[in-house]
Amino acid sequence: MTHVLSLDRLSLHLQLNSGHPFNFEYIRLNYAFKGNSYRISPQVVIRKLATSQERNYQHSFTVWVENVNIGTLSTDHTLPTATVPVKFEFENAVFYQKPGFVYYLDTLAAAGLVETPGNPSYFEIPLDIQLRKPLLPRLSHMERHSTLDEHNPRPKFRPLRKKSHCSKLDNGSMYAFGRGVHKADGTGKQVVVYNKTNANKAQEKPYIDVYHVANGLAPHIDTERVEAKVTARWLAANNIQITARDLANPEVLKTLFLRAVGDVFRFIECKPKKKPKRNAQGNYPQPITDLLPLSWLQASPVTLPTKPRTATTTAEISDNRKRTTHKVLVTQYVAAGTPETAATLLQFEAITTPPQGYTWPQLRHRYALNFDGAPTPENSTRITQINALLHQHLTSMVNLRG
Repeated sequence: MTHVLSLDRLSLHLQLNSGHPFNFEYIRLNYAFKGNSYRISPQVVIRKLATSQERNYQHSFTVWVENVNIGTLSTDHTLPTATVPVKFEFENAVFYQKPGFVYYLDTLAAAGLVETPGNPSYFEIPLDIQLRKPLLPRLSHMERHSTLDEHNPRPKFRPLRKKSHCSKLDNGSMYAFGRGVHKADGTGKQVVVYNKTNANKAQEKPYIDVYHVANGLAPHIDTERVEAKVTARWLAANNIQITARDLANPEVLKTLFLRAVGDVFRFIECKPKKKPKRNAQGNYPQPITDLLPLSWLQASPVTLPTKPRTATTTAEISDNRKRTTHKVLVTQYVAAGTPETAATLLQFEAITTPPQGYTWPQLRHRYALNFDGAPTPENSTRITQINALLHQHLTSMVNLRG
């Protein structure tokens, strides 16, 4: 199977270097205001939003680093007992594109905005997988024939952990194990399973498709996501101490993911057809069905595609600029043939409409044939097969990764 383990969401509690309460009054008095922004440093500006984006916070600001929106800062907590008055949450795209969230975290620290990398208050670790036998249909079958269905009069299976709570959402297209992470009766941890390919289309997140491409997932096969949602409450209950920077370490992500998932996908036969043999302790162990054994999970560094330096709306790009940019990207792919150049080309085509009167396959073919210089055999293959290059390139990556 092909898979990639990532970080998808991260909220932090921050502290100001000076030790003063970092609230709207402090921002107004200490940072220059120009246009619609407060300049924190030459690289960092914040822009106040009309309304707060976070419950229990009076003010919210978008945070921009080098003209990139990297997250939302919320200040002025409304509860007088609050021990951490400042909250920051990264924008989703920073986890899927260069330079990555650690770069922005360091930039905020260099600007004097934070004292430490910050303690995670909430984060999500998704495992995106393409299995030979998809997980969701097998999970649906198990749900119908187990005690997860409270109305099943004759269940054949039950979760290994008897108190496991499962919710079926969106007409069975999503399963959530554990109660909501912020609910008082929950543990502060939840595991969710759903079809990520469909979610990307609905949420309009083409950069995640590009990220999948760069990390070996095939675009013509649906990707399923197993997502561990974790709060500081669950970390404290399990005596786990980490910083935001630790979440950039693949080994840490793997360890946390496995710990959070636990036995969620393991089920026991209620009444096995054959009585099991006694084990060494003299007990009769019940047969266990594991829907997602994770012994194959690897802690591999991810590839972050480069965000194309183009406008994100086609109205901002002239047809001439579209052709020029597209020709550069096609030429780069023909020359190098790397996952990153393929991913960058894919993203540009995903967010940009073709010039009037053309399609992207037509232009790919034209620009590939115009490749300068004496091509190597590898270049020649990419030139002659340009309209199938993404499919062939990605299929080869999937085969290499098994």
